[in-house]
Amino acid sequence: MDDWIDAINARGVFGRTSNDPAVRAMVDRSTAHEFARAMDEQFKVAVTNIRNGGDPPDILAEVAGRDISVELVELRRPAMRAFWSDPELATHIDALVDKKATHYAGWSVDALVLHTDELWITADLASQCLSVRDWTPRQNIRSAWLLLFADPSWPTQFWPLFRIYGDLS
Repeated sequence: MDDWIDAINARGVFGRTSNDPAVRAMVDRSTAHEFARAMDEQFKVAVTNIRNGGDPPDILAEVAGRDISVELVELRRPAMRAFWSDPELATHIDALVDKKATHYAGWSVDALVLHTDELWITADLASQCLSVRDWTPRQNIRSAWLLLFADPSWPTQFWPLFRIYGDLS
């Protein structure tokens, strides 16, 4: 439990900046479980048998009895400004997905999960940002998702999850 507390204190909820592989693995599994919970609640897709991967992928799991690979990427504001506009967020998401598609050249991922604890990225902002744009699927990334840590306006207990493109069904 102390490792988890240290991870949270290191960088918001995710703590993925830790140099300790055990802490990173613990945080990855926890984030993947929240992704799975949101997938089940919002998209009726059961993501099961979650376990750490070999980095890449960060996580291995199963959907409908088939293995899937999940890459977790923290979405952080590059500058120290608090607010995001729709165009800034969309541009940043697109650039991050492009960067990961290039990074994973020669390898494919079933789900790229951009996760964030940025308080100014609300469910409303994410929904508006993602709905007003046609997102181009990347050849080696089957689906891309945006997972928000918290939003008080969200009507349920699970973390808000938004489809950028693709699916896992």
